Formats: sequence, C-alpha cells, structure tokens
Amino acid sequence: DSSETGSQVTIKGFGFGAVQDISTVTFNGVPAEEIISWSATSIVVKVPDKAAGGDLRVTVNGKVSNGVPFGVKEPA
Repeated sequence: DSSETGSQVTIKGFGFGAVQDISTVTFNGVPAEEIISWSATSIVVKVPDKAAGGDLRVTVNGKVSNGVPFGVKEPA
C-alpha cells in the first residue's frame, strides 16, 4: 500500500494491546510521531513527514512485527 506523508493509515491485525503504552509504529525506520488511535486489533497513525518507502513495522512490548512493504507518495 502507499500514502502521502501527513495522511492517516489504518493498520489492522491482532495482539497490539488495548493501549499504546510504549509500543511504536515505524515507516522504514522512521517513527510515527502522531498515533490517532490504538486498540488490540487496529492502529490509526499519521504517516510522518520524513517517511520513506520501505517496511512498516509495529513494535509491541519489545517484539517487532514482520515488515509490511509500504510506499510513500509525494504530496500532490
């Protein structure tokens, strides 16, 4: 999937935990600075301005997810 920087992305899955706490989302190593919402099965996050195409990863309690390929489009 791909989105522009600054846009919102929904990540669906399981085992994210009911609250964010110390968990993170990264776009090719660039941490998301704005988490809109966080639940055990869904995360809504804003694509950071410095994000580049690569793997999107979620880290929960020190465990890093498999990378999911993610593209970043230039804003129109």
